[in-house]
Amino acid sequence: MTIVKRVAIITGAGSGIGLGIVEELLKEGFYCCVVDSNPELKTGVHTLLSRSENSGRFICEDTSDWESATRIFAQLRNEGFSPSLLVNNVSPRQKVTFIEETEESWDSTVDGSLKSCFTYSREFIKNLDKNEFAAIVNIGSVCAELSTNQSPSYHVSKIGVEALTRYFAVESKLLGYNVTANCLRLGLIIQDRHRDKYSGENNSKYRAKVSKYLYGEDNEGTERDVAKAIVFLASISARFVNGTTMVLDGGGSIQEQFYLVSRIENSE
Repeated sequence: MTIVKRVAIITGAGSGIGLGIVEELLKEGFYCCVVDSNPELKTGVHTLLSRSENSGRFICEDTSDWESATRIFAQLRNEGFSPSLLVNNVSPRQKVTFIEETEESWDSTVDGSLKSCFTYSREFIKNLDKNEFAAIVNIGSVCAELSTNQSPSYHVSKIGVEALTRYFAVESKLLGYNVTANCLRLGLIIQDRHRDKYSGENNSKYRAKVSKYLYGEDNEGTERDVAKAIVFLASISARFVNGTTMVLDGGGSIQEQFYLVSRIENSE
């Protein structure tokens, strides 16, 4: 039986922010269990894992399945793996208006985000050694507080993720587990798939007139910023940080909106 000490489970991690998180955790010495429902992402994940000494595995699972977490944690336990970090990153979305929202799109978004956050957090805690420090980090969104052009179901799911974060932060301690649960409320994060378009010449006016006043020039959020915050929350240095929602949006959401619009409109 192989015993690996720093094991992380990252859901929805086959691409985008999730894969960026995996890349950083590998550098920090974690064995990464990359969970994603899209089998076509397996090759890209394996390429990343093969470049690291700490490695990991790709697990193709539909995390909205109620039994998905039970299967994965049972398999890992049987193989001698004891995860000490869970990152709930599943975030399905369909950008639709409340008129266009359907029962199918609602269930897909809410189940994919909220159900998986609950079932994976529960199984993670149940399988912990109570004497060992562990951490749950949930990936949220400014949609939990602000109205945006995302779907109603996405807003609801992100509010629910923050509520579950607080719930597990309290209840797990009452049951004697040495685990923290925190949430990252993300603003605009420029991912690799966005970078060419975002940095393109045709988008220069947008960057100059909006990014400058929201985040400062050339200071937009990246996957690495998200990953670094997770590394901190997963460390013993953050043992007293529990049940919080940490905002990662470069200060964009704290600005008075009318003054912000005025500054953008009056900028050269």
